[in-house]
Amino acid sequence: ESAAQGLDDAARRAHTRGAYATAANAYEKAAALSATPGDQGRRLIEAATEAWLAGLLPRAARLIEAAEPLLDDTNQLADCYRLRGSIELATGAAPNTVAILTDAARHTAEVDPSRALELLALAGEGASLQMDAKAAAEISRIASDLAEAESDRDRFFARLLVGFTHLTDQPDVAMTALNEAIDYARDETEDVDLMLAAGRAAFYVGDDQAALDFHGRIMKRARRIASVGCLAIAGSRMALAEMQTGQWGTGIATAQETSRIAEDTGQLELSAHALVWQAVVAAWRGEEERCRQLSQQAREITMRQPMPFVADGIRWAIGALELSLGNVSQASIQLRAVVHPVIMNAAALDGIETAVLSGDDAEIDRWARLAEEMATLTEKPWAKARVAHANALTATESAAAEKWFLESLDEHDRSGRSFEAARTQLAFGSFLRRQRRRVDARGHLRAALALFDDLGASPWAERAQSELRASGESARRRDPSTATDLTPQEIQVATFVAQGMTNREVAAQLFLSPRTIDHHLRSIFTKLGITSRTELAAISGELALAEAE
Repeated sequence: ESAAQGLDDAARRAHTRGAYATAANAYEKAAALSATPGDQGRRLIEAATEAWLAGLLPRAARLIEAAEPLLDDTNQLADCYRLRGSIELATGAAPNTVAILTDAARHTAEVDPSRALELLALAGEGASLQMDAKAAAEISRIASDLAEAESDRDRFFARLLVGFTHLTDQPDVAMTALNEAIDYARDETEDVDLMLAAGRAAFYVGDDQAALDFHGRIMKRARRIASVGCLAIAGSRMALAEMQTGQWGTGIATAQETSRIAEDTGQLELSAHALVWQAVVAAWRGEEERCRQLSQQAREITMRQPMPFVADGIRWAIGALELSLGNVSQASIQLRAVVHPVIMNAAALDGIETAVLSGDDAEIDRWARLAEEMATLTEKPWAKARVAHANALTATESAAAEKWFLESLDEHDRSGRSFEAARTQLAFGSFLRRQRRRVDARGHLRAALALFDDLGASPWAERAQSELRASGESARRRDPSTATDLTPQEIQVATFVAQGMTNREVAAQLFLSPRTIDHHLRSIFTKLGITSRTELAAISGELALAEAE
């Protein structure tokens, strides 16, 4: 026992300096030396907590499983269930989470209201994932008996709880609460649980910048403390946020890094998320074989572990691909089956355009109502732009359609979603050409073509080019920057090198070997036609443009 206590001390010191994997090792060894089952269980939970902070999800799950039968203390059991719930929510696989967390909160409420509140907040998020209104009502009932939150951390989880349990029945109340929770977490830089929860909430309220900020901070911290697992957890969501905001090069790089790290650390569920986001971009770029291959890889992972969020992401990817290829009926079949609120909101523009092209009034109404509700609840420019885009496509009078197209473009000036803006430019230009206003159409079609070319969205660029030719203008595809010849990982390497990092420092940031970085750097120099790091730093602006694309 004295040796176990010494290991406890070592673990606490490791935790203080952010060496969570080392702390997990020490606690696990201390557990093996414990004199009583209670001490062994307590130390296993400590080890699991440190493994969770390090982002080592499979290891944390194994330690929780070993600890649970050894525990009889209510608070320790609550910590056990909280960790299990956090892991399942992080991976998007939460079949048993809600019942376990709700039951744990019920037993913890009188002993430790703060613990119970956090358990209920996680349960509420799980209930929203499963769209289980009955569970959400029960969670709210238990929460109503808890003492009022006192600390900022408690207030964060209280607002999170209200948000997730009222998404279905009182969406306006839910959105307000989730935005308040995000505000509580904005200044948080070290509490991983808060930042992860706030980052997930950002997708529900359509706050692109919050999603980028929270997950970016987690990734930066993970690189600093060499937490490869935590990098994968945040990266699986960061890639989606980057992709939605038109940063396709960076998003693919993040997704590929996430897949590599997730597979290396045995976190296949996180790899599935990253595969899906790559598949969606491949769909938009018309890369049919790649899109279907990535989707199938993600589907095989979900066969082992049901993941509704990923399953809907696959449907979105295939639906977007079929739309890009002009297979409207097949696109409709896929998109009609999407039910997860985050994926539905992400796929709404594809859903709207597919429904209009197929002439399905019921689907047009469903997607339009979703877009209208999101715009009303969030007041985000991208959401308002979608509503105006939908109204323009369904308008019965040309004057009304033009008014809505102009309103959509005006909102897109502030939306930060370049791909959606380009689609509105294309739709408006096509409309004006059909109205025999060819000169007016050309400016919008040129803008659409330039944006699609920047993104590498070939099917969409070809449509814009075809419309330009029909308007009487000989359209030319723009030559891409040499920086866009770089692979996603080369963009990452070049960006870090341009900041003045050595090969060894870049290797540490990306969890690769210095030899691999040296290989990438030689390729970068060849592609860009340069010979030194100084030249690379000088064209860092061009690299930033490539990242944005």
